[in-house]
Formats: sequence, C-alpha cells, structure tokens
Amino acid sequence: MNRYKCIALWLISALRLCTALSSVRLSVEKEGAFFLRGSSLEPLEQPVALAFQGRATVWARLGPFAVRQTLQWHSWAANTSIDAAVTAHLVTTAPRRDRPLVRVLFYISEVGEAPGCVALYAERVGGSWTEVPWGSCAPGPDGACLAQLTLPASWWPPLWGPGPVKSPWVELQFSPRASGSPECNAKEGTAQSPPGALPIGRLPLAPLHTSYEEVSGDGTVRLLVPQGPLHPGVRVYVPLLVHLTSSRFPFAFTLRAKMKPGLRVVAAQVRDPSAWNVTVQINSKRTSATVTASRLSDSSTLEDSHTGEEVLDWLIAVEEGHEEGGGQVSWHLRYHPEAQEQDEGLRFVARLDVHKDDVEAVLLVAKSTQLLNSAVLTGRQVSQPMRVFVVSQAGLLGDVTLQSSCQSADESVLKVSPSCTSVYLDGSEVRGSQNATVLVRYGSYEGQASFRVWMPQLPLELHLSDPKLSQVRGWRVQAHSHRSNAIHSWSTHQWNKPHGGGCRLRYQQATLEVWTRFLSVDHNSGRESYLLGRKTQARITGLVEPFLRVADPRVATLVRGHVLQGMRPGRTEVQVVSPLSGRVLGAVEVRVSADKESILGLEADLVTGISLELMPEESLGVFLARVNSSHKLTSLYQEGLLDVRVLFSDGTTVALQDLPETDYSLDTESLELAVVALAPKGSSAALPRVIALGQGRGSLLQISLEVPEACHRRRSGLLAQTRVNVDCTLTPTSDGVLYRDGTRLEHAPPPAVEARQDAMSRPTMHPSPTELALYAALGTCCLAVAGAGLAVASCAKQRWKQRPDNTPKVYHKEPEVQRMASSAHDWVWLGRATLERSAINTRCSQALVPPEKTEKPRVQVNPMMLTFTRGALPPPPVPPHRVTPPTMAWEELTKGKHYDQLVQYLDSLKESSA
Repeated sequence: MNRYKCIALWLISALRLCTALSSVRLSVEKEGAFFLRGSSLEPLEQPVALAFQGRATVWARLGPFAVRQTLQWHSWAANTSIDAAVTAHLVTTAPRRDRPLVRVLFYISEVGEAPGCVALYAERVGGSWTEVPWGSCAPGPDGACLAQLTLPASWWPPLWGPGPVKSPWVELQFSPRASGSPECNAKEGTAQSPPGALPIGRLPLAPLHTSYEEVSGDGTVRLLVPQGPLHPGVRVYVPLLVHLTSSRFPFAFTLRAKMKPGLRVVAAQVRDPSAWNVTVQINSKRTSATVTASRLSDSSTLEDSHTGEEVLDWLIAVEEGHEEGGGQVSWHLRYHPEAQEQDEGLRFVARLDVHKDDVEAVLLVAKSTQLLNSAVLTGRQVSQPMRVFVVSQAGLLGDVTLQSSCQSADESVLKVSPSCTSVYLDGSEVRGSQNATVLVRYGSYEGQASFRVWMPQLPLELHLSDPKLSQVRGWRVQAHSHRSNAIHSWSTHQWNKPHGGGCRLRYQQATLEVWTRFLSVDHNSGRESYLLGRKTQARITGLVEPFLRVADPRVATLVRGHVLQGMRPGRTEVQVVSPLSGRVLGAVEVRVSADKESILGLEADLVTGISLELMPEESLGVFLARVNSSHKLTSLYQEGLLDVRVLFSDGTTVALQDLPETDYSLDTESLELAVVALAPKGSSAALPRVIALGQGRGSLLQISLEVPEACHRRRSGLLAQTRVNVDCTLTPTSDGVLYRDGTRLEHAPPPAVEARQDAMSRPTMHPSPTELALYAALGTCCLAVAGAGLAVASCAKQRWKQRPDNTPKVYHKEPEVQRMASSAHDWVWLGRATLERSAINTRCSQALVPPEKTEKPRVQVNPMMLTFTRGALPPPPVPPHRVTPPTMAWEELTKGKHYDQLVQYLDSLKESSA
C-alpha cells in the first residue's frame, strides 16, 4: 500500500508535497529556491520551497532511489506545454480616451520551446462582458515582441456627467499560445479570456486628458476632435454628440466620413444601443464610412442637457509611415425626416495634428523584478541579467542596451552595472526595499524600473532537533572516531581496524537547521513587508552550511556540515559567521550532558520504490506534489531496501543513514529464505537490501543493531533488535513496467518523472541455479587445464630422471619395480572419463565435452591445442610399465607418426596402464 503525507512547496506561489517516509530527502535544485515553514501556510509536516523565477527541479531521494520533476511555473499557470519563461512589461501605464491603445512588451527570458505568440487580454474590473479585447505578437530573434489592443470607448465614463465619476480600472492578463491557435493568426480581436491566463496587473482608465475641438454644421450634431499630437500607428476616438429639443423629434440623420491619405476608419462604436438605432457601413479600404442613426425613445431627457448626448465614437487610426503634417477628415451630414428628404445636407472638415514618429517609452527588462539577497549570507553575488528596449509611438521595438547608461537610486539597496547589462547584490547592502529604483538614460530620453529586494532578517534563527545531547547507555564507539569523521566526512574506510585510543560511550547527535524571514521596506511609508507573511520562515541551511562553526569544538563538533555530534559534557554555541565581515549572524546554545539515555528500539520499513508527481490545484500558482512509496515485492528477484530508524528514551529519533557507519554494526537475517533473501551489500550499510525469492508475507526479516566490532566486550554487543514486515506477492503479470528480469507490468501509467532506480532493480546480479551450474562447469574446466599443466611438468620430471648422464636426449627405463611404484602418484591422466567424473551433469558441462563416438573410444589430449615442434619441450615420457627399448630416443619413437597416430599411441598406453 502506498502511504504519504502532505507538505507545501512554493514556486512563485505554493506547491504542496506529500510523502510517506521521514527518511525521504526532498530538495529543490535551483539557486534562490528555499524550503519554508510557518503556521500561515497550514500545519505542515515538512517545509515548503520558494523560488522567484520560472523553473525549478524537485528531487525526492531515498538511498539509491531518486526521482525528479521539473516544474515550469509559467507552463502550469498558463495551462500550456510551452517550456519558456515569458515576462510582461507595461508600456502603457494609464490608458486615455483619446489614446485607447494598451501596449505591453513581452520577453522570452529562458531557452526552451518558444511560444508561437503571446496573447494579451483586457477586462474591465466590475464589468460583465462575454468577450474581451485581445491582441497578440510573435517573439522575434531577440525574444521580445510588442502586443497592443484597443479598449472600448464605453469603458470610460461620459465626457460630461452629472457629477464626479470614479475612475474605472482595467485588469490585464496574458497567455503564451502555440503556433496555429486563433490568437496567432490575427493581431487583434475579441474573445473569451482563456482559463489559466497569467495576471499582469491593473491599470486606471485616465479621465479627459486633452482638449477637444468642436466641429459642427448647425450645432445639433457635433464632433469632438482631440487636439493633442498624434503619431503614426496610434488610434484616437472622436466622440459624436447630439443636442436635441422636443420640436425636432422624431430625429434621424446620416453622417458620412471620408478620410484623406494617411488616415483610416477602424470602427464606429455605439454608446447606448437601447436609445439609438445605429447602422455602420465601412468600405473595404477603410477610407470612408457611413453612419445612419435614429432616436428610439422620447427626447425629454435631452432638453436639460447643454452639452448633448453621446451617440457613438469614431475610432480613427493614423497609418504607419504617414509623413508629418495634418490629417484631414471630410464630413457630410444630412437629416432625413420625411419633410426634409431632399435636403442636400451640411459639409464640414476636421483636422488631426499628426507628428513624425517619436520614442514612447524606454524600458528596462529583467527576468524578474524581485531579488532575494542571499549574498549577505553566502558572499556570492546575486545578479539578474537586464536589457534596455525602446518603444516608439508607431509601435516599433529596438534593443538599445549598449547605447544606454544606468545608475541605481540607492546603492545600499541595489546595484546596477553602468552598461545596463545587469542588476546585482554583492552582500554589502544594508536593507531591503519594495521600490528600489534603477534609472536608465538613452540619449535625451529617460526611463526607470522598480525592483523589490528581499533582505534576510537578522539575527538568523538556528534550530536543533535535540538541544541536549546525552550519552547512550551501552553504545560504545572508538574514542577518536567522531573527531576523525568530522574531518574526513565519515569515510567508511578510515577505521576498518581498531587502533589505539580505546572506546567510550557514544553521545547523541542532533540535526541543525537555519531559518530566517525575508522582508522589504517601503521607503515612502516605512512599512515592512514579509515574504509570504510574518509567520513564514525560509530554511537556508544549505546556503550557510560552509559558514557554521562550534564555539568550543571540544564539547561538540559538526559532521556532514549540519549534524552536531556531542564529544564531552559541557555547553557551547553553534554559530553562523558572515563570510564578508566575520561577525556572527546567528547562534544557538547546545548542552552536552553526562546523563544516559537508552535505545528503546528500532523501526524499519521495506521500501521497493518511490515516485513523484506534480499537479496544479484550483488556486493560481498552487501545486500538489505527491511522493508515493511502495512497500510490496511483486516480481521474482525484485529488490527492496530497509529504511531503519533508532528510537531513544528521550523521544528523539534518528535515521540510521544519518549515523556514521563506523559507529555501529547492523546484522540483517532472513527468517524465511524461501521467500526473501539478503542481497549483496551495496554502497550503504545503513540501507540493507533484500531480494524476493517466493510467495509469502509476515515478519520475515530480523534486524539487529550492535556496537562496532572494535568495541565488543565479552558480553553481547546487541543494542536493539526488531522484525520487519515483508509482503512478497509474486504475480505472473503486473502493471506495464518492464523489470530487468523481463516481467512486463500491465496498465502502468505513463512515467511523469525521470527516475534513477537502477541500483535497486538488478535481479541479474544474483545467480540463478542455471548460472550456478555454469559456474561449476567453468571451474571444473579450469581445474582440468591446471591438471594438464601438472601432468606435463610431472612427465618432464620423470623423463629427466630416467635419462642417462651421457645421453641427455635419450630416456632410459628404470629396472626397479619399487621405483616404478613410487612414481605412480606422479602420473595424471586426463580423458573424457575424468571430465565426466569431475563435472556436474548440466547443459553447460555436456556442451563443453564433445559427444562420444560409439565405434571407438577416444581420449581428448592437448586441450589447449598446443603443437610440438622439433627442438621444443618434448611430451611426457612413456609410462614406466611400457616395455620400450632403453636407448630409444623420443625422436626415434615418434618418427614418421602424425598427430592422430601419436594420440592413438598414447591412448593405448593409458589402457595398458589401467
């Protein structure tokens, strides 16, 4: 059964992590990512993690098991598979009615699968529209693009209302879109805002900002033409007002607009469709448009209005490339009640002030506008790359980083390179800020960007899992082992043999964690803001681990960087020292006592695998990460490991893998070898491995914790003992995962993470019965070859003894029978019968020996296929019981015989000797 518990990981917002085992090590592989704790998040059983930037890798590890998942916040939040970090930068800060365009610069700041386009959406706060305006742009080679959209004129309040009107707000969102989506096929339009769109911020709709020129033929129908400067590429609203009296009701009119070159009609938007019936006709070139409007209700409400009623708004665009000068619009107005049907109407002209293109904004673009000052803790610089872009009034975009100069408004908070390539923190800063300003100058144009700098709160908070370290009754270790381990990082080969110094009782150990809050200050109000709340702390142990020290190392010492080991009774402090100034950034007191605590027992679980999955929750930016652990053996030769923990009488617990291997001896025994057996020892003795051999369940393993061998006394060195539950349910087919033994598991979900569990799924590392037979046959063959070598040496020796002194190349027969008998044990004969008696009757051994011929028995000699040449070492001498001429040389004996005849001759000698 899979078991888990939940914690939370924050990446911009929150990510909850669920895991079953306290021994599972969770980590986030990213600079600037931390684990958090705090009651404001929920009662957490584990910390949470934080990161400001768009990607982080979450790891879960237990011994050789390791799984990871890369989390891309933009991809999750935007509900898209685009693997790139897109940041939005406002060009328009307060849209005006005479300038309804909203422009946003988007920048792709990470290498990855770039989106086909980025869509920008706008929605009026408090409104209820089924469709909202959108605009899109495709990123260029430099990763930047400019998107723009036009806000409807009806979102602004009337020009002349009955009283002061509260300025409305617009909320902007964006979403990376894949190529081929509708937003990428057009630059503007209206659509529903997609779910999961990323927020940019809220903008106020500015009230009347410029003066208007009233253009009219008779004062009844009037046009308000903005008098501000216009530039190529911009758009402007021209309101149309009607001032009526009851004497002219019913009322209808037709107004035709004709644009001169450089201008075009985009649309005519009706202000109140319930009061006016309006039809609009625009030609294909958008150079002329005709509007027909008729009043639907009584005009009594218009008699008290001195300014008139807004009927519609003309939306006129200045074309790109238009030269500096005036833009002219000709109007033709005709009233058409039945009595005036033949009236030729009124003609009048409006002029727009068009200027040449100019710079609209200078933007500093960074991957993130928030920086976390970890340089104060580590001494390592924290930097953020930056670029400078210029946006023109016509909507053109250019990178002018190298032509710009930058400076920081307050270098005690944030620093910037003069070339505008980066902002950075070097650790000399004294406070955080919510509005740290960087100024940029490009020619005569200036711009600025605000950054939020989070500063760690000092002093740091150090937390020990056990502030009182006592001696452990009965647990003796070498007196010098801990001091050596503190220096050599628990090298397992340092103390394989006992050296001088004797043994002593071991002291308990505690895990040290360092926590802090990150805060920023508003320079205007002095208000402090805490990252994720005042009650939320970030764990920075990994950052400050190299700068931890013990005030009195004779009392306690640090091993593995953050594990405090007691050495002798006394009191001391664990301190975090600044790498820049050397001052103490935080400290905690620890007491090492001569009191004795006992080991209550062991806890152990069988773990056969872990998995990690990440899922988004309903709230934006909140994710659920679940680490599941499996505890069942389901296939033959599948391996698992034992997660062992030691329980003390003071209520503390320590995982065996956190203890130095020189301080204990762990004995694991299988109580049912037909079900589960011990696997060969791996790299860690703290995580014993087992292998499945058959069906069964129950307490089938026994674990014993003993003192190290060097400190054994006459009595038993047993410290604690426990049994482990094993569930070995072997199934012929499982769930789709292919193990190393070829078993395929059915209905397995597709892997969502990259896992590294090779060290724990190697059933071929353990020999099967067939392999054991093969190894035995191979060993027999090796012994046969060695016997052949001994036979050759023995024969050579015997021949040397039988040779007369004056004839070194001739072998003589020894007449003494007793000498013959005494030499009998020197003879070693190799043949098929010898191999058959020595080898195990397996397929391998049968394959090693050639099949026997029925017509004639044959002894296979010279198994190494050696050939004898003249002058080389001669073969063994003729057996002593064979009658041969005493003076016959070996050359004469073998003269004229080929190899097969020689072999047959030796076979006959063997038969006669038998």
